[in-house]
Amino acid sequence: MDRREPTPYISLPAEGHRGVDEHSVALIIEPTSWSAVLDALAELEASTASDERLLLTLDNLPQCLYTSGHARNRHDLDGDVEYPDDDSPAALYSYETAVIRTALDALNDPERAEPWESLAVDSIDSAVVDALAVLNRQPERLFETTHVVQRAQVPTPADLLASIPNGYFEGDWSPFASHTVARRMHDEHGYALIGVGASTLAFQRTAAASPDPSALIADVQHLYGAADSPAWDEVRDAVTDSPILVLGYAEDFVELAD
Repeated sequence: MDRREPTPYISLPAEGHRGVDEHSVALIIEPTSWSAVLDALAELEASTASDERLLLTLDNLPQCLYTSGHARNRHDLDGDVEYPDDDSPAALYSYETAVIRTALDALNDPERAEPWESLAVDSIDSAVVDALAVLNRQPERLFETTHVVQRAQVPTPADLLASIPNGYFEGDWSPFASHTVARRMHDEHGYALIGVGASTLAFQRTAAASPDPSALIADVQHLYGAADSPAWDEVRDAVTDSPILVLGYAEDFVELAD
C-alpha cells in the first residue's frame, strides 16, 4: 500500500471552486508540508506546456491580489490593455495574457530595471534577519488554507512576477526590484521563483544550486544589511537544509515570524 502523503490539490476549473482568474490551474488545499506542495507542483508541471511556468500564491492571498492591482497601476504595468466586452472564459484568458505580456515587457525593459547594486541596504536592524531565520527554518508559516497555482507563458522563473507583480507601499521592493532579485537568485545561485504572497517570495533550490550557501548568504545580506547579526548563521543553516528559500519583499514581512 502506498502510504505517501496525498498530494492536496484540485485541478481547475472545478464546480464549487474558484481561482484568481482564467490562468488559475489548481488549488492546493490545507498543505501540511513543503514536500507535499512541491510534489503537487511537480505533478501539475507534468501537464503544463513546455513554454509555460507555474506560480504559487503564498501568504494572505486577498491582500496579495489587492496590492498587486495597485502595484500594476502605480508602476504602469498594465499599459493600455482594454477589458473585453465579452466576458467568456476565452476572452478573459486572452485579456489576462495580454496584461501579463505587458507587465513582462515592462519588467524586462532595461531603462526601467533596478540594478542589483542599487538594492544594497545599509541597516543594523537585526529584527529583519531574525525574521528571515524564522521563516526559513519554518517556511510552513507561509501556508494558508488554500493556495492558488497560476500558469503563465514566460521565459524565466523571475518573469513569473509578471503574473502577480507586487510591491506597492513605501518600504516595499518595487516589482522591478523583486524581478532583479528573482533573476539574481536563479542565475547566480540556482534558486527558481515558485511563489509570491502579500509580503514574501519563495524560491525552490534547483540542481544548479551550490551545496555551500556562502555566496547566497552574502547576496541576501546585500538586500537586508545587519551583516553582524548572529542570526545570519541561523539563516545559513536553514537554507542549507531546506529546498525552499524565503525572502520578504514587503516592509511588514517580519510580522509573519511573530
